[in-house]
Parts: sequence; C-alpha cells; structure tokens
Amino acid sequence: MHYLDSSVLAAILLRDPESERAEKLLLSLRGEPQLISHWTGVEVSSAIARRLRMREISVRDAARARQAYDEEFVAKHDVLMLNAADYLRARSLLAIDGTRLRAGDALHLAVALNHGVSTFRTLDKDLRELAVESGLSAPAI
Repeated sequence: MHYLDSSVLAAILLRDPESERAEKLLLSLRGEPQLISHWTGVEVSSAIARRLRMREISVRDAARARQAYDEEFVAKHDVLMLNAADYLRARSLLAIDGTRLRAGDALHLAVALNHGVSTFRTLDKDLRELAVESGLSAPAI
C-alpha cells in the first residue's frame, strides 16, 4: 500500500514545478492500493487557501482544485480516519531529540506507520528520509 502525503496531491492540483514528477508517480501506481488520510484533505485545503491569499490562483482555480481533490482523490482512494493512536504517535515522533519533523508531517508519518502502509510517497526530501528512518519504504519521486 502506498500512502500519498499532501505534497504529492497539492503538486497535481496546484500546478507547480513538482507537478510533472507527481503525475508520473500516480501513473506508475495505477492498479496499486493508494491511501490518503483526512489530514491530507486539511493540508491540501490549506495549500489551496494559501495560493489564493497570495493571489497565485483565482477563486475559480481554487474551486476547481477543491472539486478535483474530492472527485479524483477522495472518491477514488481509501481515506484513512485518524484516531487517538495516530495523534499519540505523532507526538512521540516529535519528542525525538533533534527531530526535523513539523507537526503536519509527523501526523502523516504516524498515520502511515499505524495503518500498515508499506510505502510512503512524498515530494518532501526530509520527510522521505524520516520515513525511511522509521522503517517505511520511501523511494524518491
């Protein structure tokens, strides 16, 4: 199972320099189980709102991105419901001395670890390295 973090989905929904890499990844994963979480939706919504605030996208583009997220990702992927154990594990990951994790990334990693994910997919190099250190497969995209 592949867990897709929000960096992959945001790159597809909000055209940026990473979009081509993210699209190639999704094409390569066709037919394989792909998971996202409800937390992914929060982060994608935040990325859309940020781009709108910065006037990098229009209101229409923001609405299209939100709709595409619901239609292309929520409707077509298994969406993991976060639970107390996920938050507790994220807290424990953040308690590691010298951690480079941010709160949102810790939650993605905790969800993947707690829900039997075998492969963690992210465009974030630091997060990918931490996923590997945590025992997940996390190939570079």
